[in-house]
Amino acid sequence: MNTEHEEPIEPGRTGTVRSTRDATDPRVVQVIRVGFFLMLSGLAIVLAYNGRKAILDRHFDNRWTTTTSTGVNGHYTSQTEQGEERLDGAPAERFGIGLLAAAAMLAEWSVGLAITIVRGTKAAADPSWTTMHSVATIVSFVCLVTALVLLLPPEQFGRRLFTGTFYGTIVVLSVAVVAAVVSNRPRFAALIFPAVALAAVFIAPLAGGIIFGFFAWLALATHVLLIVPALRERALRNE
Repeated sequence: MNTEHEEPIEPGRTGTVRSTRDATDPRVVQVIRVGFFLMLSGLAIVLAYNGRKAILDRHFDNRWTTTTSTGVNGHYTSQTEQGEERLDGAPAERFGIGLLAAAAMLAEWSVGLAITIVRGTKAAADPSWTTMHSVATIVSFVCLVTALVLLLPPEQFGRRLFTGTFYGTIVVLSVAVVAAVVSNRPRFAALIFPAVALAAVFIAPLAGGIIFGFFAWLALATHVLLIVPALRERALRNE
């Protein structure tokens, strides 16, 4: 039974709710973008400085500290792993080049973010994917792979637990996603991510490698998605 306060929906209108993206204050979005720009550019400067220093000095003290915490039924335990590796000569130069590659990648991301900040909320005249986008993505991908291989040499796979877990996570995720795509079972790929998260929570010694490996895989997968035309068109179509 209709009341006098109810209005029928016009033929051209739908009953959908306004999206969160449209309701977000543009100024808040700009502040977030500026924050990410400052973080990325600052990190790029630090990495570039240390990379240049390692190459010139042919020496680098690679110190790391990994702290992992697990909680079961309200009881939490933490484990801290510390290590130091003194690099001299060619290994130090290789590590420095890896730092410079990471700095170049972050600097490129900062430039792209700066362009977005300058444009503000205005839509680009030609929002389609261009050759410049492809070139920038390929350069970023090369820098990412170079940084990963030089900072975490694959030959340390069996000698350092963190490196082995790092690359193991990337391999497991890649095989699972490819198998899901080939077998046309997307639910299988969706299950692997909770499994990886649970492994990071309950296997404390492997948590650091799993977490960093997941984010590295995510970055690699995003680059591949944007570089391969068929995958890119499908992703942009579903955006």
